[in-house]
Amino acid sequence: MSKVKFSVDGQHFDSDTSELTVSAVLERAGKTPGQSLLESEDAEYRNPDDEIKIRDGDRFKTRTLDGAHAGETSIRYEVNGETRTTADQTLTVEEILRAAGPAASIDVANVNEYYLESISDGRKYERPDERVAINDGDRFLALYRGRTPVA
Repeated sequence: MSKVKFSVDGQHFDSDTSELTVSAVLERAGKTPGQSLLESEDAEYRNPDDEIKIRDGDRFKTRTLDGAHAGETSIRYEVNGETRTTADQTLTVEEILRAAGPAASIDVANVNEYYLESISDGRKYERPDERVAINDGDRFLALYRGRTPVA
């Protein structure tokens, strides 16, 4: 049987078998199972004991469980007290609102009815497509500006 060739975070590997556990793939890439997960174009593998059927040429990425891809810095920020992480240094208001979602009391079906306000400096971000520079530890309030029903 020929070897199966695959890559993880740009590093190339080969295997005598086409079935490996998530743990075995992570360990080959120098990652700690249980602290990292594995992604392919169409799937995400969190359980280190899961078996993966690897096809020749498969490409995988690793990500820490907090969301950062290998080599990326994880930036933590809060929306309405809910902590989120990103590897992106800028996000749109809409992306921030959607990521925070219902856990931060945001109706994602009506994100255009909200705006963001920075807790540290009071700056308001009102357009859904407005880009917001995200720094580690930033805190925002998502404020509803739409109509509310009257009893």
